[in-house]
Amino acid sequence: MSKISGLVEKASEVRRQTLDHKPSEVIEAYLTHYNAWLISSHSTGVGVIWLNTVFECSVLAETSLFLSVHGFYESANATLRGLLDIFLTGLHWDISKELGRIAEYELNGRTTNDYALWALGLGVKYPSLSKEIWPTLLANDHIRGYDARYYLRSETEALLAVLNRFVHGRPESRTYDGAFRGSTLNVLFVGHLLEDWLRNTKAVSDLVFIFSTLRYPFLIDSEITASYRERDASLVARVKEHIEENAA
Repeated sequence: MSKISGLVEKASEVRRQTLDHKPSEVIEAYLTHYNAWLISSHSTGVGVIWLNTVFECSVLAETSLFLSVHGFYESANATLRGLLDIFLTGLHWDISKELGRIAEYELNGRTTNDYALWALGLGVKYPSLSKEIWPTLLANDHIRGYDARYYLRSETEALLAVLNRFVHGRPESRTYDGAFRGSTLNVLFVGHLLEDWLRNTKAVSDLVFIFSTLRYPFLIDSEITASYRERDASLVARVKEHIEENAA
């Protein structure tokens, strides 16, 4: 048996154990709304940059799901870190456009702008989280007000710190007593690591939901919010209350 055949066989067994442990609808609960937002009738009033960002988030969410279901928990969590990073950066560009900060200019005979070059990976530096992204996000009245009341920035940075450890190869899941790490052929189903990933998935999903509805308040009355309310009514109520009070 080749190495790849052995890996596929092991991963398939982990997937079976995963679905025995947790139904697929539970595992996918905090992943489906990315695509749902893209096809929602309410999405006609949002910016193109936000839509592009949510599309990228959807791709990464599905990748993270696939990795976790097959037992690659560290990579699944590292992918969540990429998802949150691309979302915050995309939201920075989205708000920057509204504020008139994305100027078009000519480059090599073509009209372009810094967002377009960044999105295409053509040399524009990645915006700094502390120096550029947060100041832009907090320039939005709803986001700034919610942060002052519920410490949104601190919550986001705490989650980033957790997920960063997976990106940089030192996650807590590798340091507990009895932790096991070996060849990919030794991939195993580990229930508590799946639960950890689910918790991180929900946390990322919640932040995307909060930031998106604060950025586009009319989304709080969308069908996506209605389905989200079934999973976390208190979170939806808190965001809705803030939006209504901030608009008064």
